Amino acid sequence: MPTDPADRLLIAQRAHGNATEYVPTLIGLLIVCSTLTDGWWLDVLAVAATTARVVHAYGMLRATSLADHGPVRDTGALLTYVTGLALGVTAVLAV
Repeated sequence: MPTDPADRLLIAQRAHGNATEYVPTLIGLLIVCSTLTDGWWLDVLAVAATTARVVHAYGMLRATSLADHGPVRDTGALLTYVTGLALGVTAVLAV
């Protein structure tokens, strides 16, 4: 396994690993929320969550090193956290 933070394969592995950490949680929250409640905001949150993960992956894959944190990667991460929190609050309030 590569250990150099600038290695393209390691960057791709970490981008994939990061997606496998967040995507299933977001999907689970979307399923729970859509089962418990119905509203236009769930569609907005689903699109926002998908966009956040794509933007974050793009930001990671275009970085020259894993240590680089650019605005694209950070925006994707922040939007992921915000949509996850919004979905969690929606799930709790719908119960």
